[in-house]
Amino acid sequence: MNKKKRKVYFTIIIGLLGGLCFFSTMSVFSSNIFFAAQLEEQTVASKVFEPIREKEAEERVAIYFDESTKAGTVGDMLLVAFHTDRPISEIAIRLSQSAVIAEEELPKGVKITPTTEENGWKLTTDTPRSDFLVPVVVDTAGAFPFEVAESMIILEIKEARETNPTDTQEDDQTDSSDSTDQLDQEDQVAEEKEIESQLPEASDSDPGNLYLLGDDVKKRGVANWVEFMAAMVDPTVNYIYLTASFQTNDNPRLGITGIDGWSSSANPNGGLAYVYINASRVSRTLIIDGLDTYQMDLRAVAICFRDSSVNPDSPWDITLQNLELYHGNFWGAIEYHDLNMTNQQRSIIRYHNLNHTGNQLFYGLHSRASFSGHSVSHQTPRYTSDFNASWMIHSNIQANFEINQIELREGANVEMSTISSGNLDFYNTNARLVLGDNARLSLNANGSAGEAGGANIRFVAGNGRIELGKGAELALNTQNNSPAVITSGTPHDIRLMEKSRLSVTAANRTLYSHIFWLSANTHVTLEDSSTLEVEATNQNTTANIFHFSGTTGNLNVGKDATLDIRSDSPQPVQRLLFFSGANNPARLTIDDAKRVNLQRTRPITTTTNGLIEGGGITAKNQAIRQWRHGNTGDPSDFQWQPILSMTAAISGTNTNVTNVSSLNEETSRGVAAQFASRSQRLLFERIPDITVTIDPLTEDRTLPNAYTISGTANPGSYLRFQREGLMPEPALETTVDSAGNSGSFHTQADENGHYLLDLSDLEPFQYFTQGEVVTAQAFLDGKWAEASTTVEPIGDVDPKDPLDPDQPILPENPPLIPENRGFVSIDFVSQFDFGTVPIRSSTSRYPARSQRISSVDDHESTERPNYIQVSDRRFLPNGWTLSARLSEEGFVSTDAFKHNLKGASVHLNNIEMVTSRENPSEAPDYFEAIELGPQNQVIARANEKQGAGTWIQRYGNEHTMQKSVELEIPIGARPQATSYQGTIHWELSFVPGADE
Repeated sequence: MNKKKRKVYFTIIIGLLGGLCFFSTMSVFSSNIFFAAQLEEQTVASKVFEPIREKEAEERVAIYFDESTKAGTVGDMLLVAFHTDRPISEIAIRLSQSAVIAEEELPKGVKITPTTEENGWKLTTDTPRSDFLVPVVVDTAGAFPFEVAESMIILEIKEARETNPTDTQEDDQTDSSDSTDQLDQEDQVAEEKEIESQLPEASDSDPGNLYLLGDDVKKRGVANWVEFMAAMVDPTVNYIYLTASFQTNDNPRLGITGIDGWSSSANPNGGLAYVYINASRVSRTLIIDGLDTYQMDLRAVAICFRDSSVNPDSPWDITLQNLELYHGNFWGAIEYHDLNMTNQQRSIIRYHNLNHTGNQLFYGLHSRASFSGHSVSHQTPRYTSDFNASWMIHSNIQANFEINQIELREGANVEMSTISSGNLDFYNTNARLVLGDNARLSLNANGSAGEAGGANIRFVAGNGRIELGKGAELALNTQNNSPAVITSGTPHDIRLMEKSRLSVTAANRTLYSHIFWLSANTHVTLEDSSTLEVEATNQNTTANIFHFSGTTGNLNVGKDATLDIRSDSPQPVQRLLFFSGANNPARLTIDDAKRVNLQRTRPITTTTNGLIEGGGITAKNQAIRQWRHGNTGDPSDFQWQPILSMTAAISGTNTNVTNVSSLNEETSRGVAAQFASRSQRLLFERIPDITVTIDPLTEDRTLPNAYTISGTANPGSYLRFQREGLMPEPALETTVDSAGNSGSFHTQADENGHYLLDLSDLEPFQYFTQGEVVTAQAFLDGKWAEASTTVEPIGDVDPKDPLDPDQPILPENPPLIPENRGFVSIDFVSQFDFGTVPIRSSTSRYPARSQRISSVDDHESTERPNYIQVSDRRFLPNGWTLSARLSEEGFVSTDAFKHNLKGASVHLNNIEMVTSRENPSEAPDYFEAIELGPQNQVIARANEKQGAGTWIQRYGNEHTMQKSVELEIPIGARPQATSYQGTIHWELSFVPGADE
């Protein structure tokens, strides 16, 4: 069949701009625009593509000032706040000469630098933002402009007011049970004005929960117990900060208003004292801040609240933050117990960076607590503060909390310990212990028994929940003979979310007390990549590790999760997992888990022990290893892989495998016959997920990845491929499901996980083509994976050195050649620059400047011959033709007169064709000299077996390049003192082969 001839036209427009000065010289230089067209059976007229200039009109940034930040005092730092309508990373600021920016107080990631403009600054940020705070100090009273971009606010600076210190006198004792004993209203207003002028001293303390107050922060500094209690009952104060450490008075109610007559008048060491706030409707959001500096020692006092203190619109929401707190009362430092159930449920107590020592921290059976930052609550029989060398607490058997709900906010870190008690006692229904993402809670229960049943965590009523957020950690260190977790009532849910961890350390257990003592319908769920581990050491007890009461509880281990239970008890009747009743719905469920380890670390010689009793077990997508009694080392006695699914019912400790599915019958029979709860150890391990990659593919047939498929997958995995082009049928077979069905594959990954399929060895064979999608499917042990890639176009060839074609170079002033030029291409052509030349009265030739290159060794010349580079990378090259011509209009002036240099031509001399040393192809045919006029001139032709690879036609060599490209202007052209531009059309044509 005859092939139609197709031509690929690459047109270079070379502008020759000439200017004649008064000294009768003409400047000629080039400014090229390059474009390409690929045509079939016809020629399309070339057009000059003008560069597109994108104009970006920068939108004005809108500035919004916070008017509340414009007033300040001479010499004091003023934080000027403003907001932009969109995130920005830099903005201009201009200040008065009287103002300076406190650069050291700028937030992290914000910088300020002076500009050349008078009093001008540039504010920059690491990341774009919309909210800004600029710390400014002004040394003169008055009104001063503060400009941001094109907006301005006037700063109002006043002289600092001098105040005389006043003596603090202790008020007479005032006991009251109703609101008639509140401060006189007029006196209270006067006191508020004085207090509002007080500000906390400059502090680097964590702002903690101040965000709860919004913009309405009403501060009061306190230095003693009387001032503190006055602020507590004052509803106009929402931020109490300590200006000194203090302890409660020997008579805690002396001089205190807003408390009732039941408040204590004594403060006994080792005893109990109470202060009952009954001031009317004073509840609110309240921050108590120790500024990371001060102590508060309540001694025997607990601060309590009557229902009369509650404003239903703003219930009690108290934060203790950045504070060192001591107290000995077993009801807690601040407690909500005396509020009714409704008021307790509405109230919350918060802790942020609290360092607490003494007794139980809080009591409120219907209330909530929230932690943030790093807080500790450690109990000790006696504590030492700045005020008391040895203060004895009241009762050593208290939990850390008796409460309904506790939340650890994201990133919080909390540690708690007791003397002789459990840690957290949740009394009512709907109790919650919630750890936010990446939070950490450590509970250490010391001694024996005490509150919370001696457990780290106890739920007394039903519908309780423990939830660990993503990345959260819960560490439980149990009493010797008490549980880690107790649930009563029903239902309960213990849930470990992605990458969270629950670890239990239980040592020296001798009595019958299960580590997880769980009521009916308690569900334990390990989600993606979470971990639950129990390390039971120095055990001499028959008590179980997990003890599920009833017939509906279960333990679910999800994808990539880990359950690790290890016990060194020598007692054969101890169970790691106990489910009440035989063959019931309560069971251990394992689905694609990373690891489930049930292990007795001491040798068990009796054959009647059971790692699991009752219920059953369901496992999917696991490898199973099993150790006989007495075998505590490696290797295991049995190993089965892969187990696609397995179900076993357990009656007592007898195991009956009711269903098993694997890829081969022998494995299935082995599990059915040998799998048993009565073992030294059972280990379920994840069958690794299949991963597969496919290397990039190309249409460049000179490269191996134009006809081979390669990549990585799991060692030993089977692979098959799909593509849009021709693909040989797979012939390698293996079983792919439990029913014994087979699948066909092309190849198999080696022991290192590499695979390679050479399509040129197979039939039918076809090279990859640009844009084609090729897909690899991998299979192993019942799991599949898939990856795809799109065939890349042939890459463009970079310019080579015309004096050494094996070396790439960076020519200066390159033409704008389009990308993805295909198998046959013009890679580069010099833009001829004839420089500044004189105007002569006779026919004259003007030589072009040599091609200059960049990034070469300092010792090498930066000049090269002008040249054109052509590549033919077809698999079966069958020739090409390179021709060139001047445009019909010739050389035309660029001014308004459009003067034509009639008869002007370009002469290419000393022509040579060169290629790389490793190119075996024959050189194309070419002429040693060519004159370019308006008629098309063939300057090189490659016949079959010629011109393959990359070829350079250079005009001269290192000796002749200065005179090998010349512009000839005849005597009749009459050049003028102006600039001229001409066009050379370069044309590369070829007959397409099968791969085009």
